[in-house]
Amino acid sequence: MLRKFFKVGVMLSLLFASSAMAQVGNNFPNVNLLDAYSKPTSMPSIGEKVLLVYYVDPDVYENYSPVADEVLKKDYSSNDYQNIAIMNLKETWVPNFLIISECKKNQKKYPQDKILLDKKNIFSKALKVDVPNNSILIAVVGKDSKIKLLEIVKSKKEAQKIANKVVETMNSLFK
Repeated sequence: MLRKFFKVGVMLSLLFASSAMAQVGNNFPNVNLLDAYSKPTSMPSIGEKVLLVYYVDPDVYENYSPVADEVLKKDYSSNDYQNIAIMNLKETWVPNFLIISECKKNQKKYPQDKILLDKKNIFSKALKVDVPNNSILIAVVGKDSKIKLLEIVKSKKEAQKIANKVVETMNSLFK
């Protein structure tokens, strides 16, 4: 009986993983979210630059850092590359005003990056990917507006495992 439940669990895990992978090659959605100052805005630089997008559950925001660190080492030109962090405010226990306050500080500190706020899971619904709670979705989007890489990580260790893959994907888009 236990074996049956295990098999069902594995099949469901593969289903979720394949649904994320099925999005590679599709157009990246241009959705309206809020900027760090809670003003309506659309996704920046789609079709103009290579995008590295983090869809972040604030409860585990630090888990993206291994990927960010590897990308920073490459020193990509801001003329060709845009870093976007989308804070998933719906999936957190932290009060929104605290997260928004931190986002404002970080937007001032890193004006070349874009920090966006998603209060209603608008982004994940448009992307058609169920991002589990306490996870971060990492996407690389080409200048052709197509998704080139899509990964969901639940820990720094998982992020470290895909960091080189993210950099390799980005490098291939700058050739």
